[in-house]
Amino acid sequence: MMTEVIDAHSKITNLSHKRKGKNTMKTPKCLKCGNEIPNKNDRILVNHPTGDRYYCRECVRALHERLTSARTYSEENGKFQSKPTAQGYTISKEFEIPTRVQYMFDRAKLDMILANMDAKGWIPTHDCTVWAECKSPIYHGLQSYNKDIKTIAKLLEVERWSHDDSYGTHTNIGHTDFNEARMETIRKWRETLITPLQNTIKNDRDGCIAIYGRYFTDYADTMSGSPAHDHCCFINLQHSRWIEFRLNKFISVEQDNRATKMSIEIFDHLLNFSRKVDANRACLNGSALADANRKEAEKTAKKLVKVWETYSAEARQASEMTA
Repeated sequence: MMTEVIDAHSKITNLSHKRKGKNTMKTPKCLKCGNEIPNKNDRILVNHPTGDRYYCRECVRALHERLTSARTYSEENGKFQSKPTAQGYTISKEFEIPTRVQYMFDRAKLDMILANMDAKGWIPTHDCTVWAECKSPIYHGLQSYNKDIKTIAKLLEVERWSHDDSYGTHTNIGHTDFNEARMETIRKWRETLITPLQNTIKNDRDGCIAIYGRYFTDYADTMSGSPAHDHCCFINLQHSRWIEFRLNKFISVEQDNRATKMSIEIFDHLLNFSRKVDANRACLNGSALADANRKEAEKTAKKLVKVWETYSAEARQASEMTA
């Protein structure tokens, strides 16, 4: 009889523990601030490698506020998203999201966009010409970048608004061997280096749109006698650690990938030019140095035009196949 009472008590205790375990699920914490989010309505879903996670409403509200704060416009994202590769190249993006998106999607969708991009390291910043400009972390190579951009393009539903001409996706290419001295060399010779490429692009409107998704604009314009540090030049030489290619506008993963690869090749030729100028400086001087550098600049300019022609033909062929 005593054994039966003990067994019955044990069953009741076990059942109580099961019910208790079922009813005491852990309250999720905000992925950004770490605070618990007890109210389900205050949880903004974030897709995470470890499963579904959340941002709290206060953190997402702060992200929205960043979009209207002019001080965030010039803010840089110095976070590295992947490990260095043997090639040494770095890629980062400034992804402008047009104002129309603000009216296409409801607040819940906009919350999810900002939370998910921020969770991937793409910080939202202010730009008065668009709804948001999300600045990517620094990627070491295309592989790590492509992994994230595919998810982001799907999240943003870019195909619904890619016809909008008010936004761009600026591409920053750097290298472990690139610095202010190398940039200054490129600035000094930019007319010789870049003018032939610029003229080729001007005469290839269809190719430009096929590669970059758009043609020259006020915010991604020709050099036109502008100073070497001109921010709005289509190849912006303003910075000391990277070259900014401003013409690109994200249309699709494939198109963006092609434009990024081409930007890397152009950057590579400019970087190699600066190295050869250093080598010339080590063994030449005076007029001999100037002549050697001029010839090297002219040779590099031809290489840039060749890169453009190759990618233009490839991009136009791809566009015809999908038309």
